[in-house]
Amino acid sequence: MFSEADVRQLVGVARAARGASYAAQGMVTGVAMRRPTSTLADARYRSVPTLIAHVKAPHPIPYLVKVTFAESQNDLRPIHGDCSCRDGQNCKHVAAALVAYLTSHGGDNTPTAEEQPVLPPEPETLQLRSNLGLQFKFDKENSSTTAIYLSPRQVERQSKDLGGGRIGLRPIIRSASGRWLRTGLSWQGLVDTTDYAHDPGADVLRAIHRLGGPQNRYHHSDWVWTSEASNAAIWSLLLEAHRVGVEFVEAKPGYPTIEMSDERALTVVTVDTRDDGALLVSATLQLPDQQEQITFDTAQIIPIGNPAVGVIHRDAGPTGQRLTLVATARPVDAVVARLLAAGTPQVIEASRRAQFFSRSLSELLSAADTVNFAEDLDVPATPRTRAAVQVVFEPDHKTLITVAVRHRVGDQIHDDPLADELFAPQNYARDPRLGLFIQLAERNESFAWVWHRVLQSKRGAIELSGLDTATFAREVMPTLTLFADEDPDFDLEVTGESASYDILADAQVTVSSRENSQDRDWFDLNVTVQVAGRQVPLPNLFTALARGDEFLLVDGGGMLPLSDPRLQRLRELIEQAGELRDTPTSTPQVSRYHTAFFDELSEAGYLGQGAESWRQAVGALAADAPPEPLDAPRGLNAELRHYQHYGFEWLAYRAQHRLGALLADDMGLGKTLQTIATFLHLKDLGLAPHPFLVVAPTSVVDNWVSECARFAPSLKVVAIHGTAARRRIDLATAVAGADVVVTSYALLRLESDEYQVLDWSGAIFDEAQFIKNHRSQGYEAAVRIHCPFKIALTGTPLENNVMELWSLITLTCPGLLPGVTQFNQDFARPIARGKAPEALARLRRAISPFLLRRTKDVVAADLPEKVEQVTEVVLNTRHRRVYDRYLQRERAKVLGLIDNLDGNRFEVLRSLTLLRQASLDVSLVDEAHEGISSSKLDVLWEMLDEIIAEGHNVLIFSQFTRYLSKVRDFITERGIDTAYLDGKTRNRARQIARFTDGEVPVFLISLKAGGFGLNLTNADYCILLDPWWNPATEAQAVDRAHRIGQTRNVMVYRLVASGTIESKVMALKQEKSVLFSQVVDGTEAPATSQIGLSADDIQDLLA
Repeated sequence: MFSEADVRQLVGVARAARGASYAAQGMVTGVAMRRPTSTLADARYRSVPTLIAHVKAPHPIPYLVKVTFAESQNDLRPIHGDCSCRDGQNCKHVAAALVAYLTSHGGDNTPTAEEQPVLPPEPETLQLRSNLGLQFKFDKENSSTTAIYLSPRQVERQSKDLGGGRIGLRPIIRSASGRWLRTGLSWQGLVDTTDYAHDPGADVLRAIHRLGGPQNRYHHSDWVWTSEASNAAIWSLLLEAHRVGVEFVEAKPGYPTIEMSDERALTVVTVDTRDDGALLVSATLQLPDQQEQITFDTAQIIPIGNPAVGVIHRDAGPTGQRLTLVATARPVDAVVARLLAAGTPQVIEASRRAQFFSRSLSELLSAADTVNFAEDLDVPATPRTRAAVQVVFEPDHKTLITVAVRHRVGDQIHDDPLADELFAPQNYARDPRLGLFIQLAERNESFAWVWHRVLQSKRGAIELSGLDTATFAREVMPTLTLFADEDPDFDLEVTGESASYDILADAQVTVSSRENSQDRDWFDLNVTVQVAGRQVPLPNLFTALARGDEFLLVDGGGMLPLSDPRLQRLRELIEQAGELRDTPTSTPQVSRYHTAFFDELSEAGYLGQGAESWRQAVGALAADAPPEPLDAPRGLNAELRHYQHYGFEWLAYRAQHRLGALLADDMGLGKTLQTIATFLHLKDLGLAPHPFLVVAPTSVVDNWVSECARFAPSLKVVAIHGTAARRRIDLATAVAGADVVVTSYALLRLESDEYQVLDWSGAIFDEAQFIKNHRSQGYEAAVRIHCPFKIALTGTPLENNVMELWSLITLTCPGLLPGVTQFNQDFARPIARGKAPEALARLRRAISPFLLRRTKDVVAADLPEKVEQVTEVVLNTRHRRVYDRYLQRERAKVLGLIDNLDGNRFEVLRSLTLLRQASLDVSLVDEAHEGISSSKLDVLWEMLDEIIAEGHNVLIFSQFTRYLSKVRDFITERGIDTAYLDGKTRNRARQIARFTDGEVPVFLISLKAGGFGLNLTNADYCILLDPWWNPATEAQAVDRAHRIGQTRNVMVYRLVASGTIESKVMALKQEKSVLFSQVVDGTEAPATSQIGLSADDIQDLLA
C-alpha cells in the first residue's frame, strides 16, 4: 500500500502538488497496474508490478508514464518513474499518474488475480498511424540550357538543377480535429527533444533531417532541401516514412496530399535528325504502364537527391493538379540530367556529328536506360578506343606529357585529354572506357607512371624540367616506345628530340682568390668546375648537391655524377665560407682570417695559381707556426722577458699584415708592455702614419699614460679626459701630432661619430671584457672604428658564456666566426651542453692563429708562489636563524619562477643576490637586523690582527659596496687606517698612492671598480669576503698583487659562509673555470660542464 507521502518522497513536494492538480483535472487516462510477462522462473521478477498511464500533453501525443515499485509484505512502494516528457523521470506527470491510481482504487493498490486492467499498448504500437506529416515546398530557380558539351565539372555542379527547381521538406502535426498544424513543431524541436518518442514517424523524420539538414550545429533552417542529400538514402527514408503512415502534403492552402507511385521511371534518350544533317538529342522520363508508357513532361518534374534518385511529377488529375512521387530505375546520370533540364532537344551541328559519335555516343549508351535513334540515321559501329600519350621535348631540358582517350571513327581521330575529374579513379564505373587505362597500367609500368602523374596534376599534363627530363628520357621513354610498338591499344606520339644525357666523369675543380676591393678583410673566391671541356655553373652544382641529386645536367645534355666525394667536400667548404658573411654576396667570399679554410682547400688540391694573393697575405699564418724573429724595437726602455718578447713578435706580425688579434695572457704578465713594443716596431717600419688608439676603462687611462712614459718616452701620448664640451676643443684638434691616443670606453661611446671619422694606425682595446656584450653601444662604437688592425687585451676573454668570446673575436677578426645566430646554433649551445667535442675542436682550430694566451704557470720561474685557501665561516646562532628564514622564503619564490627562467631572470637573480647578502650580513637585507653581528667580521678581524702585526699589506675585496664600507668602519674603529676604492670614489689616484706608498696597510676595493688594471704588488695578502660564480672576476682581483714585479709569496683567502648559498657558489664556480679552460686554454672538460645560470644551477644553489 503506497500513499501520497510516498509520492512526495519520490518526486518532491512541488512536483507532487502539480501532479495532484493534473489528476484532479482529469488529465490522466489509461491508468493500470500490471505485472511484466517475464519468462524467468524466479518469482521475484514476476511479482514486481509496473504502473502505466497516459498524461495529457500540450501537443496531440500524450506523455507515456511508467512507474516501477518495490514490494515487501504485500505492500508496494514507488521507487522510480519514467516519462516521455523533457524531464524524463520522477516528474509531475509521474506524480499525476500515481495520484490518479490512488484516487481510482480507493487506497488499495494491490492488483488481484481477477483484475483485468485496461492496459495501453507497448510503446512501439501506441499508434497504428503517425500523427506527423511531411510538407513539401517547391522552390523554383533559374537554370541554364547550355549544350550537351559542358565540361564534366559544370555537369556535376548543375545536375542538381534538373527540372529548374528544388524541393524543401518540413514536419507538421495533425491536431485532434484532424487538421494539419505547422506551429509548435520544427526540425530543431523534433531533433532536440524526446517529444513524439512513440510516434512511429518521428525517427524517420529525424533521419531525413540528419541526411539533408544543415551541417552547422549553430544554423537552424525551417526546411530540409532534398538537393542537399548526396545519395539515394533520401528516397529510402521517404519510402519508410510513407510506410509508417507519415502523410505527404503540399505547402499550399488545403494541404493537398502527394501520392507515391509503386513504379520506377526510366531515362530515355532520343537521337533524331534534321533536314540539314544536324542531330537533335533529347531526354525524357517514362513510366511503364500495363497498357501504355507514360512520358513525363520534363518541365513538370523536380529531382529528389543529387544525383536524382526520384522526382516529383505534377500533372492534371480528375480534381485538378496532382503530385506524384516517382522513383527512378537508377540514379540519373549527370549528362542525362542536363538533357532533361534543357527541356528542348540539343542541336549537334552536322560538322560535329563525327565528334558526337566518337566521343559522346558511348557515354550516352552507358548513362541512359534506353537510347532511341531515328530510323533514317546511319549509326556507325561503336568507335575503337585507344590510349594515347603525347610527349613534347622542348629546349632547356623541358618536357610536356599529356594523355588522351583516342576515338577513331573511320579515318577521323578525336582525342579527349585525360584532364578532368570524369577520368579520376572514383569515376571508373561511370565511364567504362577508363577500364582500358587500368588494363594498360597493369601491362606496363612506364604507362602506369605517366597515367598516375597526369591524374595527380592540376593541369592534366606533366611538365618536366632539368634532371626529371633526363630521367624520363633515359628510363621511361625506351619502355614506352617498345610498348607502343607491341600493344594495339596504345599510341605514342613524340615531338622534338631529347638530348643524349650521357654520363660524364673526371670533373676538374679549381679555386682562385683575389682581395676584395670594397672590403680588404675579405677575399673573393673564383671556383671553377669543368667536366669534358664544359664548365659547370657553381650555383647549379651546389643546389643539386644540397638536394641530394644523383646527377647534374651540364650544357649539351651530359650528366655529371654527384657521388664524387671531392664535389661534396667543395660544397661544404663553400657553405662554411657563406656562413661567415652576414651580408649575402653574389660571389663566394672568405675572410682573410679564415686560415683553416685555405688550408683545407690546399690539402684538397683545389687551390690554383690564382690564389697567390692569399698566400702572400696570410699563407704563412698558422696556429703552431712561430712568428718571425725580431729584435726589441729601438726606444723601448725595458728588457722583455722571453714570453713577453714572443708576445711582441706575435702581435707585430699580425699588425704588420693588417690582421687583428686577441692577447689573453693572464693578468700581470705584461700585456701593456708587449703592446707598447709593437707600437715602436710599427713606427720604425713606417706603418704608423696616424696615431694608435687605445681604449681602456676610465680607471686605467692614466696608467697607460704613465706606462708609455716609462717604457717608450719617445712616443707622444695624449689622454682624452671628458667630452668636447668639457675639453673645449674637438677631438681632431686634441689628438693632432700624437703617436698614441688613450681614451675611455665611456668617451668612445659618447663621441663615437668623432672617433669614427679620424684615421688611426690601429686600435687597442684594453680590458676588452668591458665590451663583451655584442648588443651594447660600447661594442658597436668599437666596431665602427676604421683602422688596419684591432687588438683586444684581456685576461678574461670568456667570463660567462662562449658568446663573449665571439664578440671579441668578431671585433678583432671580422669574418673568422659565423654570424651570431649561426654561431649560437653551431658552437655556443652545443659547447654549453658539453656534448659537442667536434664543435669545440672546430672553434679552437679557427681562433688559435689569432688568440694568444699564456698563464702564470708558463712563467712560474718569474713569479713567487701563490697560495689559495678557503676559510669556512660558521654563522652565529642569530645570524643562522635569520638567514634560514630568508632561504625558505626565497627558495619557495624562485622554484615557482624557474619554469620560465628567461622571463623571470631578473626576479630570480634578485632573490639569489638577497641570499648572498644575508650570508654576509643580514642587516644588508633589512636594517632592522642591525643588532645581529656579521659572522665574517669576527673572522676577518682575527685574520687582520695577525697579518698586520707581522708587517704585511692586504687587499680586501667585496662585490657589495655597502658591506665594504661597513668593513672599513669596523677596521677604522679598531685603530687601523685604510684606503678605499669603489665606483663612486673621486680621488682614485690618491687612494691607490696611499696604499702603494706604504701610508696604509689595508686597501678595501670593490670588485667591479678595482678588480682590473691596477698594479698593487706591494700587497702580499688578498682576502675575498664573498665568493662569486664567475672565477675570472676573482682571478682578476687576485692578480692585482700576484703579477710581474711581485717578490713575495701571495696568500689568498676566500671567506665562505658554510651551509649557505656561498657554499653552492663555490661548486658552481668550478664549472665556470672548466669552461674557460676548455675553450680558451684548450684543456678537456667533463661532459657535465655548463655555462650561464640554468634552472638546474639555480635549484642547486637553493638546495
